[in-house]
Amino acid sequence: MLLLSLLACGASEPAFVSLDDVERAAGRGETHVVCAGLRMEDAEVRARAAELVKDNKLDAPCACEPGHWTQGGRWDPVVLEALRGADQPSLACLGDALKDTALSDRPGLAALLARVPAARAGMVAAAKSDPDPAVRAAAMAAMRGTKDAAERAWLLDTLAHDAAPQVRAGAAAALVAQADAAAGLAGAVTGDSSPEVRGAAIASLAQVGGAAQLDAAACAALSDAAPEVRLRAAESLRATRNAAQLACLGARLAGEEPDARVRAAVLAAVAASPAPEAAAALCDAVLPWTRAVVKDAPPPAELDIARAQNNRDPEGSFACFQRAAAQVGGLPCAARAYVLGWFHDVGGGVVAPNCKGGPAPAPQEIVFGAGDFGPKAGTPTETPAVQELSFE
Repeated sequence: MLLLSLLACGASEPAFVSLDDVERAAGRGETHVVCAGLRMEDAEVRARAAELVKDNKLDAPCACEPGHWTQGGRWDPVVLEALRGADQPSLACLGDALKDTALSDRPGLAALLARVPAARAGMVAAAKSDPDPAVRAAAMAAMRGTKDAAERAWLLDTLAHDAAPQVRAGAAAALVAQADAAAGLAGAVTGDSSPEVRGAAIASLAQVGGAAQLDAAACAALSDAAPEVRLRAAESLRATRNAAQLACLGARLAGEEPDARVRAAVLAAVAASPAPEAAAALCDAVLPWTRAVVKDAPPPAELDIARAQNNRDPEGSFACFQRAAAQVGGLPCAARAYVLGWFHDVGGGVVAPNCKGGPAPAPQEIVFGAGDFGPKAGTPTETPAVQELSFE
């Protein structure tokens, strides 16, 4: 068997192989056939050959030779993507690929190679010394979550002092969930001049369990001047149980937010939280949110705060929408119809106005009993199924 393997390694690669050929060859240890698959025109054959090299731990240094990880004179994303996670030593040579500065899109190549553990040493070297900041930033992904204290110290120094914002952002992203980096990440959230860096820093800091710096940094990020930073903060805090973080999210929920993407992310973050403070924040924000968002038509699904509140706390929906319904005076017709329609659907005795012409409903008074936020006599005592509203 050893002789067969040696003969296979020494055999020349065939000019053409099919998908079936590489499948059979991998089982027989015929590495030269699998290597030929890496350079076929058919992308499916190339991808499968690379997967077989990775999954079968084949000793295939051919993968580092030109024409096997390149295609048509350019690096081949099909082969390199299929090699993601490969760690066999024979592929360590891929870490030298970035040394060819004539290659096009070297940052893209670095991003793919950073996902190949076998190439890690080369990626770390590129992150520290490549002349192109974009390559350095992409190569840093190979150090993401590193357990090496010296590498973390280098990343923190890079985050604090590198002149290139994209390199500082790459360092922040690589420091994800690193407890000893919390202070440095928090400092970047509040002090870095680049929105890209501030966004990457809050995303990584949010993954540090129990970080004392997170609450203040999260609030700062949610109020950042750059919408991309606010978006990263909201996405990073999704489903948080932390009362301080929910207070900041709630303030953003009920406050001014001009960016629709950020609004949607803040709403999703609060709605996904199982904490009781989240339900209260949703209810408190129904009216100010409606005032800010609902102008001429019902909100899109991702901005439907009433639906989010009803899904999150159906038992509290009647009281929540009753309170909001009592304060709809002065709102545009669509906003009044939105709130009153939801109150009607959970058992309130009101009719939403017709905002498309036609007779308007008679004026209605929303009456509160002393401390009574429950259904009135004769109204359902259980929350009915929520229905799509019609504003006809």
